Amino acid sequence: MATAAQILANQANAAHSTGPRTEAGKAATARNATTHGFTTGVFQVDSEDKAYFEAIDEALREDAKPGGALERDAIAELRDAFFRLRQIRKILARMNDEHGADPLVHPDTAATVRQLNRYRAAAEMQFYRALDALLDLQLLRLGRMAHLSPSEEKSIGPMVDPSVFAIQQFGNYFLDRRDRERFDHNLAFVDWDEAARLAACGVTCEPEPEAEPAKAVN
Repeated sequence: MATAAQILANQANAAHSTGPRTEAGKAATARNATTHGFTTGVFQVDSEDKAYFEAIDEALREDAKPGGALERDAIAELRDAFFRLRQIRKILARMNDEHGADPLVHPDTAATVRQLNRYRAAAEMQFYRALDALLDLQLLRLGRMAHLSPSEEKSIGPMVDPSVFAIQQFGNYFLDRRDRERFDHNLAFVDWDEAARLAACGVTCEPEPEAEPAKAVN
């Protein structure tokens, strides 16, 4: 239980804290309940930050050049985490400006800073998880371009690692992507074994030109 001296000291200290006096300070205090909006479970972008948010989105898409829905979704996760981290830095900088001391040790902000640090850790985890997912998806896509022929691209599932198809055996022949494209082409004109042999030799056979119809003799 607090002593009489402690109670009087607390009352005296409270009298010195009358709250913000300037309009800017009052506006900042009015926003305290919704300082970050990270607890709502709904990602929010204020109108004043909308232009910056859209610029981030455009820059990330320009840098990463995503292909397909999965890569675009990874970009969206990356963008959201990027924006959250920026917002946390803004809040901490504002606290430092308002109180003139390290927000982590200031009695009015220490609890909020600890909470923000938890949100920052979660946002960093989201950021790097999305970045890893994007890189994996792009490597997978580029690998498919390097290792799969057009006909294989259509028939092999989109998430299958294409490196296992880099070299495939066809009878006694081992064919890479370009050889398999030749094989697919040759198969229209010769039998299976001959198509594989020609493809392994780097040969693409072409149909013989049609003979011109014989001219009638008068």
